[in-house]
Amino acid sequence: MNEFTTCWDLLVGASQGKSDEVDQFCERYRPLVSAFLSRRWAGRLVSQDIEDAVQETLMECIRERGAIEKAVQGIDGRFRSFLFGVTKNVALRFEERAQKRGRLGIEKLPPSELAPAMDQSPQRDFDRAWAANVLRLARDLFEQRARRDGERAVRRSKLLHLRFVENRPIRDIAKRWDVAADHLHREYAQARIEFKEVLIETLRLEHPGGAFDVDSELRELLELTGAS
Repeated sequence: MNEFTTCWDLLVGASQGKSDEVDQFCERYRPLVSAFLSRRWAGRLVSQDIEDAVQETLMECIRERGAIEKAVQGIDGRFRSFLFGVTKNVALRFEERAQKRGRLGIEKLPPSELAPAMDQSPQRDFDRAWAANVLRLARDLFEQRARRDGERAVRRSKLLHLRFVENRPIRDIAKRWDVAADHLHREYAQARIEFKEVLIETLRLEHPGGAFDVDSELRELLELTGAS
């Protein structure tokens, strides 16, 4: 992840044909779009359909004179809404094509009644995929900076992963690493502070053009990911 490139910077550069920006944009948002469509079409369309739709969504975003030009002109700081709109439109096109060919694995419905196989609204499901992607990007950036900052920072990164992702108690990690538990508690507290800073920076990259309420954004992210 490029530390200082906003989503809109990537889109503008990609729409101008800059290969680095194209690659970075696709790397950053392919997992999000893929996760959303995979859940939407679980048991209904095959993996190749999903991959084709992901590719079409990304290209729809960055193609010359495509959706990006209109989005940048009317920027409101909510990139998530823009990407959801593009993804949803591509998904509906794929569903209509599949339905006409008898390939959609659900009861046939008219296009106006096509409904995703989800327990919640498409917008809500996309928001969850977006939140998971933000956490992924933040973890990548956190680990990247840890490698830059040296052995102790890398150790804090590993500690955060063991405690937060693998849910291992500090006392067990301390015993495994042969260090004092009190020391490890202090290192864990520092790691949490550092990760929060990186997470806020990552969220800002998604809201470069509008007002940004840090506390509100963090609360929403935690609620969407269940990481409270």
